[in-house]
Order: sequence, then C-alpha cells, then structure tokens
Amino acid sequence: MQYAYGQLRNMLLNNTSRLAFIV
Repeated sequence: MQYAYGQLRNMLLNNTSRLAFIV
C-alpha cells in the first residue's frame, strides 16, 4: 500500500509541485 501511495505522490509531484509541498 505504501508503494502505491508513493507512486500517487510521484504523479502529483510531476503534475503540481505545489501539492507535494502541502502533502
């Protein structure tokens, strides 16, 4: 499950770095 979460976070990071900063 943690791996999937990491993948999702990576996608969000690629799309919007702002979201990564919030999370």
